[in-house]
Amino acid sequence: MLPQMDRPSSMIEVGLLTPEIAKGLLDFSEDKFRNRTTHHTRVELLANEILANNWEDSNDAICIDEEGVLINGYHRCKAVIQANAPIWVTFKRGMSREAFHSMDQGKKRSVADVLRTKSVPHGTTVARACRIIYLYEQVGISCLATNAEPLVSNKDVLNAFDRNPTIVESAGFIYKRSRLAKMLPPGFLAFAHHRLLKLHDPLTIQIFYDGIDKGDNLDNNSPIKLLRMRYIDDALTIGGKRLKRSVKYGLFIKAWNLYAQGKTLQRLVFSENSNEQIPEFK
Repeated sequence: MLPQMDRPSSMIEVGLLTPEIAKGLLDFSEDKFRNRTTHHTRVELLANEILANNWEDSNDAICIDEEGVLINGYHRCKAVIQANAPIWVTFKRGMSREAFHSMDQGKKRSVADVLRTKSVPHGTTVARACRIIYLYEQVGISCLATNAEPLVSNKDVLNAFDRNPTIVESAGFIYKRSRLAKMLPPGFLAFAHHRLLKLHDPLTIQIFYDGIDKGDNLDNNSPIKLLRMRYIDDALTIGGKRLKRSVKYGLFIKAWNLYAQGKTLQRLVFSENSNEQIPEFK
């Protein structure tokens, strides 16, 4: 027999969250409820979404307890104030203060989850590649120069996918090269493949990727072999220090450019310590 439970007395409504209402909620709640730490980067991201007219209401309500205290929605309230623009939201009023402890318990829906609902194969790799595509469209190749993970909205990533549907084929290309995908993030490899297809013929690109993946029939001074050996040494931790992700990217593009130009060399290096910049694909 199910236990007896009281029916919640909260009320749900859709309304405009204006900067004035948001400020009122925050001010009223300031001394009455200790919220989790809010993050400036998250507020900045939401404010940018509002200003870009990308805001859409979701099932995550602005929650207000029996005393009128805000217990969920701090980031959105601060974003509305920062953007100085109203948004449509779902309000849930009259909630128990204790309900705060049960919020945000589920897994956040990712871009990969959304792509799977659209039957897009290799959803995780496609999502990560599209995230890089979006950043590349914004700032160019310098987006690969950081080891940090800048916040990008799901909508921006999905829009990048809509503009670049052939990224699915690039993700499938990487999926068939499992050894290579252990050396570098598959999302980057798919992005690079997609980018190179705009500049070179598929066979030239395939030779490069297969060379790193298998290492067959490569000359000792081939940029492909030297790159492969750097990645293998890194995986085995030869030298005692793992390569930063940005260095791996710099080595990849540098080796590609040398290969595409038909050049050979004795040693492949990329040094952030000497302020070497990640080059553009040639």
